[in-house]
Amino acid sequence: MSYPTIQRVEAQGTGKSAVATIDAIRRALEAQGVQFLESGQVAAGPGVALGNRP
Repeated sequence: MSYPTIQRVEAQGTGKSAVATIDAIRRALEAQGVQFLESGQVAAGPGVALGNRP
């Protein structure tokens, strides 16, 4: 996925095509081992977590 595609999706917000693209991005990342966590969940193995922004 190209950087301009991601920029376009971010600019579009949550329209139908953006949601479909976001779902495709998520599936592709998960297929490579990326775990998306809900609040309070802990990853199984090494990884990165983003904290709350001040």
